[in-house]
Amino acid sequence: STIFHPTPPSLHLDNAPETLDASQLRAKLISWRDSIQNHKNQ
Repeated sequence: STIFHPTPPSLHLDNAPETLDASQLRAKLISWRDSIQNHKNQ
């Protein structure tokens, strides 16, 4: 089953600066994933 995680506000397109590049987006995704993992482990 798929667990739904709400999209972090910083990743909503309406709020994303146009200068956001792939490496910055990847860093956000990694930090978001890590925070989810940390939450699951608690």
